[in-house]
Amino acid sequence: MKYVIFDLETIKTIFTGCFLDVTTNKRREFVIYDSLNDFKLFLKFLKQLREKDYVLVGFNSLSFDA
Repeated sequence: MKYVIFDLETIKTIFTGCFLDVTTNKRREFVIYDSLNDFKLFLKFLKQLREKDYVLVGFNSLSFDA
């Protein structure tokens, strides 16, 4: 199996997503904010992960912003 560890952060006006491929150590970061909008790239990235059968492992994702 292939794993990607991720962490998402949200504040009132910003969203960030950071992803790390466990096997290759390749990192990807996405920001959605007024001056920088990676939304389309973020969706494309998630689609690629799904197509390549990656498993997402979240940091604190069960209690995300609870």
